[in-house]
Amino acid sequence: ERFIADFQMATDDPTKRALMSHMANVHTVVRATTVEYFDTYRRNVYVTPKSYLSFLRSYQELYERKHSGIKVLADKINNGLTKLLEAQEDVGRMKVELAASEVVLAEAARKSALLLKEITANTAVAEKTKASVKVIADAANETASTI
Repeated sequence: ERFIADFQMATDDPTKRALMSHMANVHTVVRATTVEYFDTYRRNVYVTPKSYLSFLRSYQELYERKHSGIKVLADKINNGLTKLLEAQEDVGRMKVELAASEVVLAEAARKSALLLKEITANTAVAEKTKASVKVIADAANETASTI
C-alpha cells in the first residue's frame, strides 16, 4: 500500500484503494500459482518481495506512459477544437463581408446596366450621324467629280 499511495494518479481515493487491493491480490494469486506449478512440473519459481516491487514499478511506468500519451492526444483534440472555433468565427466574419460586398456589387451592376443602355443609345445616334455624314460625303464627292 505504501508503494502505491505516494504515486500520483488521475483518479479518486476509492479507485486507488481498489487498485492497491487488486495488485496485492494478483501477487497472492501468482504466489499460489507457483505452488501449483511446482506440483505439476517439479520446478521452483520464486515470488519474492523484490518481484512484487518490480511488478509495481512496471505498472507505474506503464501508467505514466499511457497517461502522457492520453495527455498528448487530449492536447491535439483541444488544439483541433480551437482551430474549428477559429474557423467558425472566420466563416461568420466572411459571411458579413460577403453580404456587404453583394450590396456593393448589386449597385455596381445597376450602374453598369445604366451605362450600357447609355452607350447603346449613343452608339445608335452615332450610327445615324455616320450614315447622314456618309450621304453628305457621297454627295460632295459626286459634286466634286462632276466639277
